Amino acid sequence: MEKDKNEGLTEIEKTIGEMPEKKQKAIYWILSEWEVVEKICKSSKMTNEEIENYKKKAREKEDYTLLGLLCAAQAYRDGTVKQTDQPSKKKTVP
Repeated sequence: MEKDKNEGLTEIEKTIGEMPEKKQKAIYWILSEWEVVEKICKSSKMTNEEIENYKKKAREKEDYTLLGLLCAAQAYRDGTVKQTDQPSKKKTVP
């Protein structure tokens, strides 16, 4: 089980490392500021149609942080993400 988890994390790290820097920075911000992301996204009143429209615009503008926030809002709205009780761990960018 632990080996599978480590392999999965290694694959995620590799995939993120192959992404353009803009995407890497957006992912890092979202993960490092998850408490803020939760507060912004868990009580969103946007409809799925609104979220999809904004996601399209975010992709066109290459605004990956906004895209990530919209995806998180959609996941909270759909119930696929649960609120976390653990504090975030601040890390510095290598």
